[in-house]
Amino acid sequence: MVDYYLYAKKLISKKMSEDDYLYPFFVCAFYGLLSKYRGNGALISNLFRKTDFILEKGTIPEIIQRHNLDLDIMESIPDGVLQTLATSNQGHGFIPTEDGDMLYVKENPFVICSLSQYNPSRLLNAFCHEMGHLIKGERDDHSFHNEDGTTFIIIRTGLSHYIYSYQYPSTELNLTSSCGALDEAVNCIQTTDVMQEILALGEYVDDPKIKGFIDSLDKDFLQKDAGYGDLVDMIRPLWESETFRNMIENHVMYDEIDDVVAEFDSIAGEGSFEAMASYMDQALEAVEQEDEQRLDEIAQQFAKLILAYRKGIKTMGKD
Repeated sequence: MVDYYLYAKKLISKKMSEDDYLYPFFVCAFYGLLSKYRGNGALISNLFRKTDFILEKGTIPEIIQRHNLDLDIMESIPDGVLQTLATSNQGHGFIPTEDGDMLYVKENPFVICSLSQYNPSRLLNAFCHEMGHLIKGERDDHSFHNEDGTTFIIIRTGLSHYIYSYQYPSTELNLTSSCGALDEAVNCIQTTDVMQEILALGEYVDDPKIKGFIDSLDKDFLQKDAGYGDLVDMIRPLWESETFRNMIENHVMYDEIDDVVAEFDSIAGEGSFEAMASYMDQALEAVEQEDEQRLDEIAQQFAKLILAYRKGIKTMGKD
């Protein structure tokens, strides 16, 4: 614990003064991230150095426009997210060329947080949630392949994949995605773990600014999963399985999604992982449409999948 804390202070001091009012915020955030994603200190340190952190007043769209960031990002962000505290981008971009091709560019990742209604607990949770996406998408974050004249650019963040495709000489990009809702739910749960690490730190720090910041946090709020509540409620029973939790956390950092699929299917039955991801996508759609009846139906189907998983776990003598 002390090592991660001292490392976080050293890391943050490379970008800002200890007198900066956001210094305790960043130290606590990166202490929590280093503690949660332990063993990935070099990755997190490198990501910290190259990431642009934009924390200022204004809505998310206003901040994006103010900094002349790629406005195309706004087309891929759900309207609801644009009204929240934070968003992030891995820095992927595409530029059409004069000969009708598409040039892939990689710029610095960024995290945007709105300080318009500053609440340290909610902001800390939102910031660490976005950093969780960047951390889990840092290794092997993109790949290319061509098939029958179509070029595919695959962007990975955690469990989710965003697949852009185009056919030369057209520069029109098509986008499909997989496991987006499942990835968000898992990231919410992992963010709660990060918050627990931060709250526990308060008993050990002697820096009055850091301790004062931790003491100011809303502990009741941070001990609960924030965001994507209905989806998190669905997957929480699975996350309580050590086998499931280790399966996700041991593979997702390295883009070993095929291993996750194979292991889950070996326990719950062939096609179960795809069904789980599909149920989560459907549940998110039902939430966005405020269709409670449909959401309840999906939750019942998801509960059956959990039962199949638990039966498989019992048969295999795990957990």
